[in-house]
Amino acid sequence: MASPLHSPAAAHPAAELFIWLATVSKTDSFAPLWQPRFISKLAAEDRCHLNGLAMDNGAPRYVTAVSRSDVVDGWRDDRRDGRIVSNITDTLKRTRQ
Repeated sequence: MASPLHSPAAAHPAAELFIWLATVSKTDSFAPLWQPRFISKLAAEDRCHLNGLAMDNGAPRYVTAVSRSDVVDGWRDDRRDGRIVSNITDTLKRTRQ
């Protein structure tokens, strides 16, 4: 399997809209691997502003986001107090199965 990519690391400016971890796909631009539990749908909408990824032994381990918002641009209202860090190890394993 290809190495996971964090959407903001992609070269296309629209990548900031995507709020999940993805990998390359042979048939599409990418294939989603993980999304925050509080996000209700996969859409090109910047809801929580997922903005960081930490790897552990070559695998995704933690992600950071500005807030837990599930509405378009909702993270903007929670910039000061809404910061989150999530250990995604368990949810990433369940998504891949």
